[in-house]
Amino acid sequence: LTSDAFKAFAERVKDSPVSEGGYEANPLQSVPKLVDKVAKELGVSKEAAALYLQTLALAEPTQLRVCQWNGWKPKQYKDVSTELVKKKLLVEGKRERAGRTLFIKGGYSKGAGKNLPMEEWKQPFYATLERHVPSEPCHLLFARAWKRVEDGDKPA
Repeated sequence: LTSDAFKAFAERVKDSPVSEGGYEANPLQSVPKLVDKVAKELGVSKEAAALYLQTLALAEPTQLRVCQWNGWKPKQYKDVSTELVKKKLLVEGKRERAGRTLFIKGGYSKGAGKNLPMEEWKQPFYATLERHVPSEPCHLLFARAWKRVEDGDKPA
């Protein structure tokens, strides 16, 4: 309970910009400045930048969860997904048990037990336990994932 990761979670609980009833997993609320930066850098809408960050950083961004976190209807999710696929930032595909059709490029693990399939690129963000457990709060995961992209370590 004294690790830096635990302290980061505790600090975020004490001081979060996310509105009551919102979700840290929604970058539009948890890291709005980063969303603005990503949108500008990639030439996409803020919604597309948010979905890109979620797909880039979160272990299991199923369509159902993303719609819940972001307050989207399925049509909005589809429209935003299409924007990212057209820009070749994400790819559409099928992965058994994934609960989504949108992925970052590259290999993936099939997921075992309760874990859903997850792209290999984002595995360093998660502890290897029975479940994919993030090593830090969402706002830091989003920032770290984007930093990797900025540093040239893009999913491929």
